[in-house]
Amino acid sequence: MQMFHPILRFAFCSDVHMRTRDDERAERLRRFIRGAYAAAAADASYPALDALLVCGDLTDNGTEAQIADFWQVVREELRPDTQFLSVLAKCHDNWSEGRNSPKTGLGYYRGITGLPTSYCRVIGGCAFIGISTSEETGVYYDDGQREWLRQTLDTVTAQIPDRPIFVLQHEPICGTVYGSMPEDAWGNDFFLDIFFDYPRIVHLSGHSHYPLNDPRSVWQGACTAIGAGALSYAELTVDGQNKIHPPGHESIAQAWIAELDDRNRLRLRGYDFLSQALQCEVLLDLSDPPRTFSCRPQDCRARSVPPAFPPSATLHAERTGDEIQVTIPAAFCSDGAPVVLYRISLADADGNVICGTVLSPQYWRADKMPLHALFPCPQEEFRIQVLAENAYGIQSEILTKERFDGS
Repeated sequence: MQMFHPILRFAFCSDVHMRTRDDERAERLRRFIRGAYAAAAADASYPALDALLVCGDLTDNGTEAQIADFWQVVREELRPDTQFLSVLAKCHDNWSEGRNSPKTGLGYYRGITGLPTSYCRVIGGCAFIGISTSEETGVYYDDGQREWLRQTLDTVTAQIPDRPIFVLQHEPICGTVYGSMPEDAWGNDFFLDIFFDYPRIVHLSGHSHYPLNDPRSVWQGACTAIGAGALSYAELTVDGQNKIHPPGHESIAQAWIAELDDRNRLRLRGYDFLSQALQCEVLLDLSDPPRTFSCRPQDCRARSVPPAFPPSATLHAERTGDEIQVTIPAAFCSDGAPVVLYRISLADADGNVICGTVLSPQYWRADKMPLHALFPCPQEEFRIQVLAENAYGIQSEILTKERFDGS
């Protein structure tokens, strides 16, 4: 990365889904906050953490007790010079009386924290707009919120004409970041036309639980959108099938640290806070949007490189009874992007696929886990074939183990 001197730093996460102040998810929230302060302290030129943001689903059910426990954890960790901002969605934060209940969580949150649930606040010379779910209707948002949002954006644009505008919402803008596409089923288009009228918007969202170190989690088009990952569990779409919870999906604690410099460059650093490890880094030029945008999907795909297995990589297969276990070596992308899928198949001597599966390598974790696939063992001679795949569906060359006799 280029030399970078922040004038503003904030950390943002989403989908804590906390149940009690003593559960594992509460501990992940503490790790996130402490890790954000540690990252700030490591920068001698600007050791401040100006704000801490949570993009909704603070709790699992939105009960008064859960929101009180969430706020206690935040208060124990938050320092006086850091502002706290959050939004509450129609989802988990308002389910205390069932999914069709009144929006009780909004009232609990305001009463317990003393903070608003929709707002515009200026921090470090930038506007932060939060949009929580509507209290007036049984849907996510209402027309009054659309009017308020456009008026607020017009005011901010006039008063602060030369800085990005950060918008917190639980749901991603439909058709932008990974998790917001129609096949993913997590996007929301209620404010889409408004957002797309303001190219200086940087939209921060959660909801999907899709890994933030997937390069599709940063999107630019009419504006900028960033997916915040999750502190509770991971989810994926694979081959058009959504809401997949792969093995190890509960071992996630991802969040971003964002920094803005005086040239309107936004540096994003994505962390695995289970291990306090940096997983990815993105530098966005927001000085003249959308002309300076560099993370349009077509450009990101064109820059991406296929995964490759190391020259010494080999497949290991072991038969136990009527099954065969295949151990897959790790492939890598030279651009630092993650390998998101491995496609493993068994084929006969003529190359016809006998059986196959798709595995996720838990790429949302900084510590790499061994990857195994288990198949019923064919009786005839067969070969094992593996393809590694990046976020854009670009595949490696086939890694093969030839002439394995299952008899």
